[in-house]
Formats: sequence, C-alpha cells, structure tokens
Amino acid sequence: MFALASVRKTYNGKPVLEDVSLVTPPGEITALIGPSGCGKSTVLGLMTGLLKPDSGVITFEGQPITAERLSAIRRRIGYVIQDGGLFPHLTALANVTLMARHVGWSREKIRARVEELSSLARLSPELLSRYPAELSGGERQRVSLMRALMLDADVLLLDEPLAALDPMVRAELQDDLAAIFRRLKKTVVLVTHDMNEAAYLADQIILMRAGRVVQAGTADDLFERPAEPFVSQFIRAQQQGREHAREQS
Repeated sequence: MFALASVRKTYNGKPVLEDVSLVTPPGEITALIGPSGCGKSTVLGLMTGLLKPDSGVITFEGQPITAERLSAIRRRIGYVIQDGGLFPHLTALANVTLMARHVGWSREKIRARVEELSSLARLSPELLSRYPAELSGGERQRVSLMRALMLDADVLLLDEPLAALDPMVRAELQDDLAAIFRRLKKTVVLVTHDMNEAAYLADQIILMRAGRVVQAGTADDLFERPAEPFVSQFIRAQQQGREHAREQS
C-alpha cells in the first residue's frame, strides 16, 4: 500500500531518516518499532503527506504521493495518535462524525455508521454524548479509533495509540484492536515502543535505529534470526525492562 524508497529526511540540518526503504503490504499490519527518536513517527508523517522527504520516493498504491493526489489519499487514511487528538470542545459523537458531516453524509448514513462503529469499539451511546475530558484514557482512544474508521478508510496509521494507558487497559485494548484488525482486514501501520505489542498485533515488524531500518520481518525472524547484534540487544532490553517493572510492582 505504502512504499518508501531510499528516503531521507532532516530537521534543521540534523538527519532523522537516512536511506529508509520499506513496504507496507495491503491488508496486513506493519509495526514500526525502535528506540525513541529513531524516526518512527516521521515515517507516518511522510505517509500522510504532512512531511515531505528531502530525497527518495514515497508511493501509495504504486504511484508517487503528489500534491495533486494528497487530498484524495488522506480521505483513505485514518489516523490515531497517542492522546487521541480529540477536539476538547466537541462531544465524542461530534468528534467521530466531524469528517462525515464535512463531506456531506446524510444523517441516516451517519447514524447507521456510528451504530456500527460503537458496537465495534464497544462504546455506549451514553459515553458518546460526553466531552473528551469526561472520558477515561481508554475511552478516548476508542473514540479516536471510531473517528479514524468513520469514512471506512483503507489504511489506519496508529502512532503509539496505547502508550499512555495503564497496563490493564492497554492489554484490553490490544485484544480489541487485534479483533478489529482481523475483522476489517485493513492495511495498518502501527508505531509502538513495545516489542510484545508489535509481536502480538503485527504481521510484519520493522525495527529502526537512528533513522535507519535495521531489520524487517516477522516476530520470529527478529527473535530467532536477528540481522545484527542490536536486534538481540533491543529485545533483551525490553524483556529486562518488563521483568524489572514486575519486580517493582
């Protein structure tokens, strides 16, 4: 669905992505993982067209992303960020239906779609009448997911959607996301710091370091056939961090 070929991106002269090439197959879930600052969120920004590469080519369905195509492409993308990105002055329902109203959907079509998505995201109508500040972190992320799915986007881009949630809520939402992804069969690109989350949700994992792709493959590839020592070091550090957290609790 998306492909980056030899993409380079700098901020204020500092390299953020260097010679990055990757492919997100249609209908599959790709997880971008790696240390903070390695360029994961920059990749999502390039896919949405919010950022432009300094060099290299980014394509969507085999065609370069151009200014002329950008509006049409964005309507086919649903975007979920870490804190949900909801407008605080709108109710959850108004947030969910914002783009549908903007593009002129009828009330009947909007109502039917909201009913479908609220069932999928397990959110009651009563919660949809509340404002974001009146919702829990997990509820806000469910609203954000409904908004991303409202126009039946072909692609979902999720930037650390569960990072700010407590472990129990995060585990519950991981299960729900896995079920939603299996049911909808969308192309998904998920940014996460959590290797276990990536392994649980993704068909393909792309491990990044300092603006470069270190290895791309299945979870088994990374665990059993690391491309270089950093892959094993990253996985081991994640496991040690999880064990330390259990000891602290």
